[in-house]
Amino acid sequence: MKKHLIFASKLLCILLCGIIAGYALLLAVYALPVAPMAANVRASIPALNGEWSKEDSYEQLIPGYVTTQLDNSTDAAMLLAAVHESDLPLTTRAAENHRYHGHANAYYTLLAWEKADPATLESGPIARYWHGYLVVLKPLLLVMSYLDIRMVMMMVQSVLLAAVIAGLCRRNLSKLIAPFLLSLLCVTPSVTGFSLQFSTALYTMLTAMIGLLYLPKKWFSLHGQMIFFLLTGMLTSYVDYLTYPLVTFCVPFVVCLFAYPAVSAKDEWKRAVALGVCWVAGYLGMWAGKWILAGIFGSEQWFWPNLVATITTRTSETSGDIELSFVQVLRMVLSPFFKRAYVLAGFAAVIAYVCAWLRSRRHPALTGQFTRRVILLGVAVLPFAWFFCTQNHTYNHAFYTSRTLMASAFAAACFCMTFLRAKRGEN
Repeated sequence: MKKHLIFASKLLCILLCGIIAGYALLLAVYALPVAPMAANVRASIPALNGEWSKEDSYEQLIPGYVTTQLDNSTDAAMLLAAVHESDLPLTTRAAENHRYHGHANAYYTLLAWEKADPATLESGPIARYWHGYLVVLKPLLLVMSYLDIRMVMMMVQSVLLAAVIAGLCRRNLSKLIAPFLLSLLCVTPSVTGFSLQFSTALYTMLTAMIGLLYLPKKWFSLHGQMIFFLLTGMLTSYVDYLTYPLVTFCVPFVVCLFAYPAVSAKDEWKRAVALGVCWVAGYLGMWAGKWILAGIFGSEQWFWPNLVATITTRTSETSGDIELSFVQVLRMVLSPFFKRAYVLAGFAAVIAYVCAWLRSRRHPALTGQFTRRVILLGVAVLPFAWFFCTQNHTYNHAFYTSRTLMASAFAAACFCMTFLRAKRGEN
C-alpha cells in the first residue's frame, strides 16, 4: 500500500508540474509581439474570403463528403486568439485566452477584423480551454502566414505517419500497419493537414505512438506506461479544442497492448484499467488545472457559472429545441461514412482479411489471445460510450467528432487480425 501511495504521489506531482509548465509556456508566448502575427494573418485572408479560392466557413474539399469538410470557423477562432491585443496583465491574458468576437461564426469575425481597428472590436475570454496550440501557433505566425502553416502541417503530418509505419516495422509489429492505415480513413489525413482544428488530436496521437515505438523499452515498465499515458492525456487536454481526443488514448493503447504484452491475463486487465485511469486523470486533471488558474488570475467573476453551463449543455440530450435520442446521435455521427467510397473500402478490407485468413491456415494457431481480444473489443466500444456522454457536442459537430471512430476501426481491425495464424516465432 505504501508503495502505491508513493507512486500515486509521483503521478500527482507530474500533473501539477505539467499545469505549471503549461501556464509558463502560455505566459512566454503571450509576451511575444502581436503586430507581426497580425500582418501574417492579414496576408492569408484572401485565401479564406474567396478572393483567391472558393473557401468558406465550412468548405468541403470534395462536395458531398462531410469527412472532407474543413472547420475554418474554429481555425479563425484560433487565429483571432493568437492576434488578440489587450492591456490586461500578462497573467490574466494567459489564463483567460481572450479573442475577438462579434459574429456567432468566428470566420466572419476574422473577415471583419481584417478591415476594422482591433480596438473597436468586441472581445472576450474562452478560459475553459488551455489553448496550448498557441505555444506553437503564435511563434509560427511571427514568421509565416496561415497558408505557410498549412503547408508545414502537411509536411509534419507526412513525416509523423512515415515514422509511425517505420516504427511498427522496427518493433516487428508490421501486422498493425494494415489496421492502422484502414483506421486512418476515418480521420481523412488529406483534410487534417489543412486544418489547425483537426490536427491537434492527430499529432498528439502520432507523437504518442512514436514515443511507444522508439523510446527505450526499459522505460516502459507498468509504472513507465502509466506515466506515459498520464502525460498523453495531459498533452491532449492542453492542445486540443475538444475535437476527437479519445483517439490519443485508444490508438496508442492498442499499440502498447501488442508492443508490451503482459505476462498473464490478470496483469493484462490490471494494465488496461491502470492506463485508462491515468489517461483520464491526465486529461481531466490538466483541464481542471486550467479552470483553477482562470479562477485565480482571471478578471471575470462569472467564469465558474459559465463553465458549468457550457459543460451541462455539451453533455445534454438536447440540441436547441430538439430532444435527442442516442439512436439519433449515432445516426448523425455515422452518417459521414454512408458513402460509396467508404462502403467499397469496407468491402475491400473484408476481402483482404478473408484472403489473409485463408493463407494463414497452414500456420500454427496463436495462444493466449482471449484476454487481448476482449480488451480490443472494449476499446472498440469506448467511442460509443464517449458519444453517449457528450450527445449534444457529438450531434452538433458530427463532421469532426466522427473522427473518434478511428479508435473503433483500429481496435476492431486488430481484433480480427488476432484470428490470423502466425508463422513460427511471431507473436
